[in-house]
Amino acid sequence: LLAKRYLNLIKENINDAEYKELDDPYIARNFLYEYLPRTMKTKVLDEFDTIANIIRHTQKKPRQVIYLVNTILTIAKNNGFSFKSIDEGTINDGIHARLDVPVKSTTDMYSLIYPKCLDITNAVLVDKNNIMSMSELDSFLKSAHNIAGKSVFPYEIKRMLFEIGAIGTVRKRMNYKENKQIVEVLYEYQIKNMLPYNEQSVIAVHPMFYTRLHIKVSNTEFIYPVPGEEVETTILKELNITLI
Repeated sequence: LLAKRYLNLIKENINDAEYKELDDPYIARNFLYEYLPRTMKTKVLDEFDTIANIIRHTQKKPRQVIYLVNTILTIAKNNGFSFKSIDEGTINDGIHARLDVPVKSTTDMYSLIYPKCLDITNAVLVDKNNIMSMSELDSFLKSAHNIAGKSVFPYEIKRMLFEIGAIGTVRKRMNYKENKQIVEVLYEYQIKNMLPYNEQSVIAVHPMFYTRLHIKVSNTEFIYPVPGEEVETTILKELNITLI
């Protein structure tokens, strides 16, 4: 979908065969990399797949991915870049410029079930580290007591944070270059059931929430949601990252 939208931006008189060809995720990815840098620097890693890094800051909902890419393209246009040649800095700026929008749309979806969802999320997680122990999380839950109301128990607030995908549980770690680690995290939106956890679970905030909540991001641990598609594992293997 992303490659097809990009094709519309840069070319006129597109035929059906060109559209159909982009149904293949590998062809679509290579097409996009004719116009975008294949890798980019992140806060933790000197090199990571550009498209994977964009998607990492979403919950893989098409509208979220398209919104981030549209933001990148808007910044590129405002800075005088051609859509056929967008630099790494513009992409990084576009990723982080308006992450508040997908965060708010996500919390709004749950507002009938969890009134004041965004306010409660702010109260618990603002200015916290992106990786924490379960006991640390439990201590932060008390911060939302006044906002959530006396009838709402801490375990209900914790359940809400898992359900909206603001936090997940660490599944695996892989040592990477220069004492860096790739941390694989499972979030509830990735599975059909409730996310299991216990007192020993290590918690990780989802990258989509970093900017909105002023999360303190580790300089050595790179959060990556559990890969769900073959093309994702291929991308990671190309970077010598094997998580599954």
